[in-house]
Amino acid sequence: MDDDDDEQREDEDEEAEKISGSFVASDVPSSQLRKPATSLQPVPGGVAGRAGRERRATTARQARSAAGRLRSSGLGGPQPAGMPPAAPPDGPPGPAAGGREAAARAARAAARALGYPYPRPAGSFLFRPGRPHLGFPCGRWRGLAGLPALAAQLGAGLGAGALAGCEAWTPVLAIGSNASPEQLERKFPGAEFGGKVVPCVKGRLRGFDVVFAPLISSYGSVTATLEVADPATSVEVFVTFLEESLLERMHATEGAYDLTLLDEVHLELGNGEVLGRIAQYNHQAGTLHVPGPSGGAPSAVGPVALAEIPATGRTFPALGQREMQELVHGFLGVDGEFGTPYLLENLDDAEVREARVEALLAAARPFQYNKATVQRTLGTVFDASVK
Repeated sequence: MDDDDDEQREDEDEEAEKISGSFVASDVPSSQLRKPATSLQPVPGGVAGRAGRERRATTARQARSAAGRLRSSGLGGPQPAGMPPAAPPDGPPGPAAGGREAAARAARAAARALGYPYPRPAGSFLFRPGRPHLGFPCGRWRGLAGLPALAAQLGAGLGAGALAGCEAWTPVLAIGSNASPEQLERKFPGAEFGGKVVPCVKGRLRGFDVVFAPLISSYGSVTATLEVADPATSVEVFVTFLEESLLERMHATEGAYDLTLLDEVHLELGNGEVLGRIAQYNHQAGTLHVPGPSGGAPSAVGPVALAEIPATGRTFPALGQREMQELVHGFLGVDGEFGTPYLLENLDDAEVREARVEALLAAARPFQYNKATVQRTLGTVFDASVK
């Protein structure tokens, strides 16, 4: 390793240390994320030792207890079929001589888990795997038929044939991280999908809101799904247009979700075009219903909206990702304060994560829209998501 590599590693470690204090991705606009009440220091490498083993051994029991509390109150769903056993005691490696590297890894993992749904552009854009995205005013969108001209105007630099047959590409609603170039780059890495393009057109969907799903993803986030809301609610969404290979890849990253066709909706794009039908990924079990905030006090059990997703006329209580993670941590009855060990358990131990997801599923309610048709079920509720 030469001197330049050493300096780069030192810069990366210093940046990770900056992130580790708040666990919020540094490029998320401050207007979209609430400032955390406290700063948490990372514990490198996860839980270890006797205390860690005891915590891990009780995780499944705590998840069962959370689900049991819901059922006894009459708010939960049917008894889930068999909770997964407690995780084995051998977990992620603890602090060692390479503690600084482990701390940086923990900080990056926590920032990703708590950064969902990740920054999204202010307007429409062309996503190009492995290259900077190109923004454009929403009014310049002229549909797929006008995409070749738009790409040329923006200097997209696409190869011959990149837009062949683009008028047949599939429009799919993006309500959460699928509207973020950061997440799209994980799903469509440039090494594999270079030369492709995904138009992402901003719009607003009436009568729905983006709410939390009963899921802790394999990258640690509590993810989004769609739910029927007050008719006056209008939520910001994007529409992605996917050619066949990109559509199949997107399906592969949406485990625990259904590809659903929504009919008789009012989806207005930024250019004024209104769509009445759209495909969308919705969680297989519907919406997470746990006590949420309402004027500073717990509300009745119901959907909780993502505070990072703008909406007008919103009636659901809204939380940022970190706040929702803390709420879920408390609902599950996990020992100790919310922090790095909890986040890393969800990342590093599949059985622990599945036990916690099982408890959240008991607190789920089905999607309430009666004009939604499931087109395809994508994996199981425990599937790993995009790496």
